[in-house]
Amino acid sequence: MVSYMDGETLRDLLCGPHKSKVQVVDVRDEDFFDYVPGAVNVPSEQWDDPTTVDAIYTHCKCKGVTRVVFHCMKSQQR
Repeated sequence: MVSYMDGETLRDLLCGPHKSKVQVVDVRDEDFFDYVPGAVNVPSEQWDDPTTVDAIYTHCKCKGVTRVVFHCMKSQQR
């Protein structure tokens, strides 16, 4: 399922009882210095490489993640 999530909803997820089941993937460029705490930074230009998707999937599966949230400065425009 793909949907827009506002900041308040994300905060509630990351502070809630199931926070260990949520992984934020920050797709902003590496030169952006204000990362989301606990997020995995994978700049958007790396998503053309299929091994990137495999690595994120494996990371999330090993952590028991059930929800992945992608964060981008332009998420409302994509």
